[in-house]
Amino acid sequence: MRSSEHVAPGAKTRIAPRLLAFFGPILLAWILLEFWTAKAIPDSYALRRQRIEQQAEEVETLITGSSRAYQGIAAMQLPGFAFNLAGASQSLNYDYRLLMHILPKLPKLKRVVMEIQDTSFFYQMHDSLEAWRQYYYEQEWGIRPLELRDWLDVRMFSRVALRPPQFYRQALPAALVSWVRGKKYVPDSTVLEIDDRGWWAASSAAPDLSPSGAATTLARHASFMKTGYESANVAYLSGMLSALRQRGIEAVFVTLPVSPNYLIGMNKEDWTWTQAAMKKIDAEYGARYFCFLNVPELGLEDFFDADHLNRQGALRFTTLLSQAMEHSPAPGASSCSCCAQ
Repeated sequence: MRSSEHVAPGAKTRIAPRLLAFFGPILLAWILLEFWTAKAIPDSYALRRQRIEQQAEEVETLITGSSRAYQGIAAMQLPGFAFNLAGASQSLNYDYRLLMHILPKLPKLKRVVMEIQDTSFFYQMHDSLEAWRQYYYEQEWGIRPLELRDWLDVRMFSRVALRPPQFYRQALPAALVSWVRGKKYVPDSTVLEIDDRGWWAASSAAPDLSPSGAATTLARHASFMKTGYESANVAYLSGMLSALRQRGIEAVFVTLPVSPNYLIGMNKEDWTWTQAAMKKIDAEYGARYFCFLNVPELGLEDFFDADHLNRQGALRFTTLLSQAMEHSPAPGASSCSCCAQ
């Protein structure tokens, strides 16, 4: 600025009101949207946290694991009062941290059923296409992401940011129409399929169980399975088992069924490593292991897709699991029908 130029008196003081006038409505709209999202937009993470906390003093069996357990184990079919806390793409580190969070709140807990699959030891959520899910665990459970770089993401503290802008462009008009009609707005209908015990009973009219469909699923899994995570995941599993043993709570591992074409295409080396690790863990901690990777009692009509059961299949499988736990060998003696696969 040349010396001959000068700022008019009061010009600087007028900038602040103008900025406030511009950004104030935006900030207010964001705050209102945050409030509306938290109160009026149900999601599976909030719903299931609320339900287990409401029923915490009744829970005798807790189920952890990935989407195979989330869809495949019908908690109401198990003896006693069971709750399914497995989740889509839920890795062992989240199984561990969820258990540590909820364990002190479950005074009647007697058993934890932990799902183990072919990807379990080679996968962590933050290093996958499903990494966005870690922010729901932060928002609902206060479980922070493993990587410090993820702590800088706006989704750490904003519920609005958990969904893309196009969601709100569609949701707001639809919510207004629902309000006028006196109905509750539910943008994700799958939330309505989650029962009171945390089980998502998935259904599929025409699942792709062909060799190509299974190959697509296996390729997707291979894209996020990485060697190097094994020791960390074994440590998470050991931490869970140590905590349960200290409290006198039984640990049960289970591998759920997959479709025949998925089974054929599984990485044999990774699966052999997994089975060897499970035998060692079972023997060290006195856990039981039920492997139902290939179950003759289930047919193609029981699958939602290549590696998930549908509602019918889950009900049938849960009955088999319940019977196996009732008549199984003593803890530490692995009941593994598929270790040789």
